[in-house]
Amino acid sequence: NQTICNGGTYQPNSGQRNCLDADAGYYVPNMGSTNQTQCSNGTFQPITGQWSCNNAEPGYFVATMGSTTQTACSLGEYQPATGQTSCLITSPGYYTNNYASINQEACSPGYYQPFPGQSECSEAEPGYFVDIFAATSQIPCSRGSYNPIFNADNASDCILADIGHYVALEGSVAQDECNPGSYSSTQGQITCAAASPGYYVPNSAGNEQLPCSVGTWQDSQGSTGCKIAEPGHYVDSQAAAMQTACLAGTYNPNSGSVNSAD
Repeated sequence: NQTICNGGTYQPNSGQRNCLDADAGYYVPNMGSTNQTQCSNGTFQPITGQWSCNNAEPGYFVATMGSTTQTACSLGEYQPATGQTSCLITSPGYYTNNYASINQEACSPGYYQPFPGQSECSEAEPGYFVDIFAATSQIPCSRGSYNPIFNADNASDCILADIGHYVALEGSVAQDECNPGSYSSTQGQITCAAASPGYYVPNSAGNEQLPCSVGTWQDSQGSTGCKIAEPGHYVDSQAAAMQTACLAGTYNPNSGSVNSAD
């Protein structure tokens, strides 16, 4: 009797005493074969004498026929399926920072990635923020808010300008103090309010305007102080925008008076 070659072996010649094992990278699926078959793209076989080839595992690929090994996906790539001939490039807003990744990772809030095939995400720059996962761009802070040097705790939002401060431009990295003569009583302002007539703001970063006291007045906006009532005049109430002249029959020789004498 002659003996048939088993699967995983073959014999192309006559008059032989044994069968040949399939080489690594090859296989023989049937009994009685006269030749071996190369592993196809997407499969590999590291062992001799095999009936079949192995599919490339998730995170790996095989690009050529007759391969004995599979290749890991590089950084910025991934592959969730088996038996593949290449890896997938990460989408904008995603990344992979490990070899042989089976999934791409979304950029976290505070980070973004505008390009495909990346191994990391970019930090939101000062003056900008990112408030969603898988962002492909950063957003400038709106007027009235700002963002200083990157900090993971605040890069997903911007900071409102404090009272006594303002932010006039988009994409700002800092807030500005209100100048003397102006004030801001609420957060998130894009400008400061000028002190009204009868009021003043003496210092920077003012959060309120102060009324002129009795005996003083101020007829202009944006003032840092009040005027003293002149001789022949008086101011008998707070927050006065003008001084009052003494009536006929009365007089006042002093400045800063609150009434006139008969």
